[in-house]
Amino acid sequence: RRQVAAKPAALELLNVWVLPNVTLLRSQPRTSACSWENVVTGAYACYKRAGDPQREGRVLELLSTQARDPGLRDLAVLRLAGLKAAERSALDDARARFEQALALLERLLASPAMLERAVDIRIDLRLVLGQLGEIRQQLHRLREAETLAVQLHDNLREARVCSFMAVSHTLLGELEEALVAGT
Repeated sequence: RRQVAAKPAALELLNVWVLPNVTLLRSQPRTSACSWENVVTGAYACYKRAGDPQREGRVLELLSTQARDPGLRDLAVLRLAGLKAAERSALDDARARFEQALALLERLLASPAMLERAVDIRIDLRLVLGQLGEIRQQLHRLREAETLAVQLHDNLREARVCSFMAVSHTLLGELEEALVAGT
């Protein structure tokens, strides 16, 4: 599967129509091909690809407060709590929230969307573990993320994870392993 950067027109549609009309979207029937969760989850992915953390956070807040699927809602709540804790440098709290999100993911049905979230949460957790000085644990979580990215055939996520693994190996003084991970 080929990853494509978010198009400016798609971002404009999200900014102008989707986010302001969340209540209307949520009222649509659950069987609709354009279900609320699919639209909001798509918006999240679009903002993430575009590198817009402010709107990405807004979409996570929408998921955490209004998702119909309790698993998706709980996952969004935990991830959002982890991101916010990391922002305020409450590293132990951030780590706990990300670990809880990963534990929840193990109980949810495996789907490509959930596997993508599992990779993303491990990438988020990497920052916290690095700041805590737990580079070995960081590397362990990145290896898990790499396995999932390969399983998804997601070259973009796999490349990101491999670059992070190269940095982790470098921090540990394992230069040959860093070279292997980065190539």
